[in-house]
Amino acid sequence: MRSFIALPVDRQARNQLSKYVDQLKHEPWAELVHWFPEQNFHVTLQFLGGHVLPEKIKQVESSMDGWFCERMTFFETAISKIQLFPEPKSPHTIVAKLDTTIMLQYLLREAEEHLKPLGLQNRKQSFRPHISLGRIKAKANKEIIQIPSNLQTLE
Repeated sequence: MRSFIALPVDRQARNQLSKYVDQLKHEPWAELVHWFPEQNFHVTLQFLGGHVLPEKIKQVESSMDGWFCERMTFFETAISKIQLFPEPKSPHTIVAKLDTTIMLQYLLREAEEHLKPLGLQNRKQSFRPHISLGRIKAKANKEIIQIPSNLQTLE
């Protein structure tokens, strides 16, 4: 089972992201993407793996009550652009890129510290906060997928 530690996205952000997705669905290449429903939008803090044993998932779940001792209920960040991920030349996903804030870095560090004693490794790649909007189909011609210029830089 693919498993990860993720944060929910609030209603206002989901609504805005849905507007971006609606625009993208009108692109000539839109049928090459499996678009995620807005209720599935989330920010992944830590990907745990594609084959995590159910017992390990239960360990993580039971440990989470002690995480984030400040009992934070929200944080703010900005959606800076829509982009191909992880790289424009070899993408597998279309994402909304988020600004890396101090609070996001804190949350990531906290999650990693709590996962370490459970035997789950820290990420191998640098943290690039994003919200996945759709997965590009495996057999798609990825070269024709271009993000419209008005979504490449957002306010």
